Amino acid sequence: MGTVLGRQAALISSGFLFGSLLGGRLTEYGERTAYGCASIFSAFAALNAALAMSDTLDLTTSSVSMTDETKSLNWTSLKQALLEAPLSSVQLLFHYGSQMRILALLLLLQSAPMYMGDVFQVFAKEEWGLKPNDFGKIVALFGVLGIFSNTTLSLIVKQLGLRTFSLFAILSSLLFPMTAIFTNNYRHVLIAGSIGLYAGAQKVGTTTAITSLANERGIPQGQLQGEKASMLALLKIICPVIYSALYLKGKEWSMNSFDGAEENKFALQMIMGKFGKKLPFVLNCTLGVIAFIVTLQSM
Repeated sequence: MGTVLGRQAALISSGFLFGSLLGGRLTEYGERTAYGCASIFSAFAALNAALAMSDTLDLTTSSVSMTDETKSLNWTSLKQALLEAPLSSVQLLFHYGSQMRILALLLLLQSAPMYMGDVFQVFAKEEWGLKPNDFGKIVALFGVLGIFSNTTLSLIVKQLGLRTFSLFAILSSLLFPMTAIFTNNYRHVLIAGSIGLYAGAQKVGTTTAITSLANERGIPQGQLQGEKASMLALLKIICPVIYSALYLKGKEWSMNSFDGAEENKFALQMIMGKFGKKLPFVLNCTLGVIAFIVTLQSM
């Protein structure tokens, strides 16, 4: 299972690599060009799904089939299903027991740093002076690293085991934010991110454990994937708000003076002046340490 998920992640990284390079280049011709090209690719993806994918339900034998003309649409059940749909985002946290809850929380801890992308782009522009094309090259670099790490994942897991690999991947994920905190040179940050190249594969162990536990408890895979996607979609909404608030508040603190005793005031000004704008990276380090502890104790 881990090998299959690793190959899937490698394909996703390939998409990020191609998309970031193309997006960075198209942005030079205007945002409409870039968004227009993105919508074309989305249309092709939808067409491919419609023509090539098979449904997980056989509607000819399923209870939801409407071939029987005597059946009518149950509007009460439909309304209840629509009202309960948002709750699917928290089902993994509250519906399947403590073990599934711990794994779902671990997945959230590992996924949150991936959703600071827009804030990171603003930070790179404001603090490092990078242009969209330069930022696209950074994303492309991490795409290449993601392809390499996920394609070699199966070989390393066979040697280390899934739990040990997950711990190693989480530790490697800390290199990027820690370097961003303590240096203002984006080249140093990129070198640290390249050394910690297995950061992008840290969720493979958690995802495999969730899938295996769901199989043991008879949870349908379609239902599991839908609930997991809903949970991560909710996280994707919340994280940009948190990261942007941290960056803006830290930026404000880095320029303000503080009340209090002179020695405390000086210490706070020095700390916030150096690290205030880097609070999103501090959060990422904190999440990584917590994920490491949870993995050490629960997997």
